[in-house]
Amino acid sequence: MEQFEPNDLLLFASVADAGGFSRAAERVGLPKSTLSRRIALPDDALLAARRLAIFPIGLYAAPAYLNERGIPLTPDELHRHAILRLLGRDGMPTGWTLSDGSARWGGAPTGAGSGAA
Repeated sequence: MEQFEPNDLLLFASVADAGGFSRAAERVGLPKSTLSRRIALPDDALLAARRLAIFPIGLYAAPAYLNERGIPLTPDELHRHAILRLLGRDGMPTGWTLSDGSARWGGAPTGAGSGAA
């Protein structure tokens, strides 16, 4: 069994970002056949889900957007804003947890949004 290398995940991301093997192979400087072989799915024994890290996510908006739509002062005001919803494996939007000091809010924002897997 060939050993799965962590850097192969970066190659996988390159293929996804480039939209295909040919363009990704050119970008990373590898033959297309080598790239394809390197990111082939490993044996089932190597597939396991485990948390690698926790990444905090912030809320951001362009100044021009805020000038047009206003600055939300509370999470409940997000309903009048365009938002990006992250989708879980089941295709449903994931909930948000917002905190400001000791105040916490959790839920699914109801603003006009789009999903991203």
